[in-house]
Amino acid sequence: MIMSRSRPAGTLAGLQPGDGAPDGSAPEDKMRKLLWILLLAIPLATACSPVYATKSISRAELSLTAARAAGAEQKCPYEFNAAVMSLEYARTLEGTSEFEGAISFSDKAFKLFEKARIKAALVGDGNRARMVEGDEP
Repeated sequence: MIMSRSRPAGTLAGLQPGDGAPDGSAPEDKMRKLLWILLLAIPLATACSPVYATKSISRAELSLTAARAAGAEQKCPYEFNAAVMSLEYARTLEGTSEFEGAISFSDKAFKLFEKARIKAALVGDGNRARMVEGDEP
């Protein structure tokens, strides 16, 4: 005599949805959800790069103005000119949609402008003390 069990529709061997099937479909569902989250998060994260690049370049331009006001162009020409070149290259990279490179070069320009501004202020005050190259402003 064969006995038949009645199961609710949509279940496998009496398991309810969400119980985790013995064939491993529950981990697959988790992986599928993770994949969808990553597929949505990566474009959103990279969509912000133009904003960060523009903000970083603007910050370097403000630092350029401050360095010029301190007289860094004449008192610290190496740092000042290196920063100007980095800023120009950052603008070029931003124009060709290479935003990560633009951010990197504009951050470098910002640091160099700040270093030049500080050195120019020290020289302007009659202080001939030299900054150690490892020091950051």
